[in-house]
Amino acid sequence: MRSLALLSLLTASFTAFAQPAPLPEFQLERFRLNNGSGTSYGAPTGDQLNQGQFYLLAALHYERNPLVLFRDNSRTGALVAYRLSAHIAGSVGLTPWLQVGGELPIVLNQGGGDFTQFGVQSPQSAGLGSFSLGARLLLLAQQNNAVALNKAPFDLTFELTTALPFGVGKSLAIESGWNVRPALSFGRDLQGIRLGGEVAAALRFSQLELSPSGLIGRDRIGHQLNYQSAWLKTHHPAAFLAGV
Repeated sequence: MRSLALLSLLTASFTAFAQPAPLPEFQLERFRLNNGSGTSYGAPTGDQLNQGQFYLLAALHYERNPLVLFRDNSRTGALVAYRLSAHIAGSVGLTPWLQVGGELPIVLNQGGGDFTQFGVQSPQSAGLGSFSLGARLLLLAQQNNAVALNKAPFDLTFELTTALPFGVGKSLAIESGWNVRPALSFGRDLQGIRLGGEVAAALRFSQLELSPSGLIGRDRIGHQLNYQSAWLKTHHPAAFLAGV
């Protein structure tokens, strides 16, 4: 998982006498479960639940150095050096082409370096993150009943989710404000192998300032564009995943 580097948080304008303060709360977690039909636990591949089908999934997720701090373009250390999370997701197929679901991330344990001398307080070691709600629409399908086209050369779904800006604790697991996440996922079965992936954008209604006011090159949390792909054997959820 790629680290988030705060380039200007630790600058020469800080003094050793600054009062430690926590970072503004935001969702550091980038990993999401695929609550589709179980073809892949990570990256969606255009998969969709059948009508009346229910899917429940739980997983553990470990990150190393997800939040790294820099001072004067030099690495100072990791505010979050390790992070162990649990994810619980579920979904249900309402029609052959529509499913709804949700996901809850839970920070079980995390820790990192001590940066109180720079006025930065470490996040709490555990907490409940933002609960996500979403709906997935099957647009094109190789076999199932799709909205636009059946017997298509590949499966294509559109999903729209939002992470509620509420949670428990100060563990950098809660979205700072209202947001939406549109995503397109696609996949195709090829002789026992399924290829696919997802392109998604995280759109936040307001940017979050991480660095103190008055600093040049301030760090912000804003919009994001993500891509991930999967290569797996049909009916075997273990897959090779790649993402940006």
